[in-house]
Amino acid sequence: MSEDYIDKVVSGVKAREIILRRLLKGGASGLELRAFLEKELGQISETVAYYNLGRLYEAGLVIVSRKWREKIYEISPKWLQKIRNYLGIEVPVAYLGGFESEIPFSLRSRLRNFIGKDISWFILIVNESMRNRAKLYGAECIYVDDSIWDGSVLGVMPPIKQLVEDKLQKYELVIDVTNGSEPTKLALLQLAYEYNLKCFRYEKGRYVWLRD
Repeated sequence: MSEDYIDKVVSGVKAREIILRRLLKGGASGLELRAFLEKELGQISETVAYYNLGRLYEAGLVIVSRKWREKIYEISPKWLQKIRNYLGIEVPVAYLGGFESEIPFSLRSRLRNFIGKDISWFILIVNESMRNRAKLYGAECIYVDDSIWDGSVLGVMPPIKQLVEDKLQKYELVIDVTNGSEPTKLALLQLAYEYNLKCFRYEKGRYVWLRD
């Protein structure tokens, strides 16, 4: 799945592009979206507004939840970064990876040369037993229980998946699967594919893209 898919769904329809741009700023009700469309395009019927919103929903680019009696529409987290790319909208880049011994933010310049963008924030997944043994200044540490860290992919997946969804609201996540436990690395790799994120690892003295 790629930005070509988004282009096919939008199909040059200005209303669909406007809806996506608005939802990148946060969830909105159908009434709010219609009002926003009218502000951008002039008077527009309820049928046209909901038809185009429906097309985005059917394609999986938009999800819906309920808040009291209202339906709230949001960008699907799995498409969030690809939609930003498609619309040319940039947000700060955050590094997400497991921790073993090397501190990635000390490699900031090397990572910038490889990724092509400055990294604004570092997020490290660390096993709980390292909490008081490693001073990782300059990074946000997410600690997981040792039994999960060294357990199965299915065990480590839920907390990392929630982390990815939370951080995607603010950052473009770039995932490094070089370090961490095997379950952590496998979970991160799967989530990179599921959420359309860039993913790389360091091997044989150089960084290589696994998903660009």
